[in-house]
Amino acid sequence: TVEVSNEEQHQLVKQLGIENIYFKNIVRRNNCQYVEDEEEVLIGGLSSIEYYKNKNVTLVSDYSFNVNNCVSAAFLSSLGVDRVTLSSELNKYQIDALVKKYIDTYDTYPNFEMIVYGRATLMHSKYCPLRKLDMCGKCRSGKFALKDEFESFPLRFNDDCTINLLNGRILNLL
Repeated sequence: TVEVSNEEQHQLVKQLGIENIYFKNIVRRNNCQYVEDEEEVLIGGLSSIEYYKNKNVTLVSDYSFNVNNCVSAAFLSSLGVDRVTLSSELNKYQIDALVKKYIDTYDTYPNFEMIVYGRATLMHSKYCPLRKLDMCGKCRSGKFALKDEFESFPLRFNDDCTINLLNGRILNLL
């Protein structure tokens, strides 16, 4: 499973034979618009579960559910989530313990996904700094970041004029 942010990446991963691609089939937490005509949707909030419950759609919960125990994973599954993304804050030992506890408690294997590569989202904001600087629309033609004395934090701009502040360091669990 791969999440991509532009059409070029989307075409590349399709050529590689990857079938589960998150691109235009993402409904972030606090998003007011739902994705239609998709077989699989990556969701970030409980309202999406309610919206899609009677539609023939595979639901995958994203990292923002912060799943770190078997009860929350089972709860999401009981609501119709087909795959549950684990919290990126878990380490290997916690993941192993979580899987074991899930199997022992529910006598079945869990339906987990986890993020293994990329820049983690540190914050989602409805505030767009480019709009405040009278630079609205410049996000489509350039790359922007917030910097402090230690690191640069890339900004990812969403179609609904919200932003995601990304970690300056790339997660690589491969």
